[in-house]
Amino acid sequence: MNDFLQFFSFSDPNVRLVVLGTALIGACSGSIGTFMVLTRKSLLGDVVSHSILPGICVAFILYPVRSGIHLFIGAMVAGLLSGIAADYFSRKSVLRPDALFALVLSVFFGLGVMLITYIQQNYGAGQAGLDAILFGKAAAINQDDLTYITVVAAVIFACLILFFRSFRMITFNAGFAQSIGVRVRIYNGILSSLTVMAVAIGIQAVGVVLMAALLIAPSIVSKALSNRLWLILLISAFVGGLSGLLGSFVSYTLPAMPTGPWIVICLSLMVFAVLPFRRKFGNS
Repeated sequence: MNDFLQFFSFSDPNVRLVVLGTALIGACSGSIGTFMVLTRKSLLGDVVSHSILPGICVAFILYPVRSGIHLFIGAMVAGLLSGIAADYFSRKSVLRPDALFALVLSVFFGLGVMLITYIQQNYGAGQAGLDAILFGKAAAINQDDLTYITVVAAVIFACLILFFRSFRMITFNAGFAQSIGVRVRIYNGILSSLTVMAVAIGIQAVGVVLMAALLIAPSIVSKALSNRLWLILLISAFVGGLSGLLGSFVSYTLPAMPTGPWIVICLSLMVFAVLPFRRKFGNS
């Protein structure tokens, strides 16, 4: 009970940083991941989350300081390149999209593992903790990290509000949207960019390995509770934020427990809790 009261009093500055950071990451990841689920591109989140690893490593090699903003830029570049590669080959190849996504994921992630091994062998103590990006280390979120997480989350939410009607149209009827002059490829590109941004800030909390769960699980919960897109987005954001809070609480009360995996476990429990009540997604 003492741990509960101490945690939810938010008197500890580190607790405030971790809770705010993970809640923002969960909220923006859950909301943007909804469009990936509805367009049957869930695997793309896994591709992007694994593909940002080489970008982070290259950013560290060029600027060998574990600065959140530099690693974020490296992650963004690698994530966008992986998305472009996946889109290009899916249009030019006769292979199924899932096979191409798996290929892009394997190539980028393999390159990332090779680079992180090189860094560990050649950069000494300067790279300490860099391997935490594989599974996340939310407890390491500092004020600078929270600042850029907040800015990125604000950009994501602003774009979702500003382009909501266009995103809804290309999600449910891309052919009709194109016929009335909506630039489908541009809006798909914006959605992909927002997904990369969400992944790039999420690695701090759950790492590249578990990031896909933070994108997909909240929308599974929200789809079971509503069939209206705007409400699904709100519920997904709430569920993602709540998972960040609960995962942080478990990690606080049981110090040996990592925050990132517990965030995913909390999300999984929510998914299992709502599955009996799931309903088919209807019109929005």
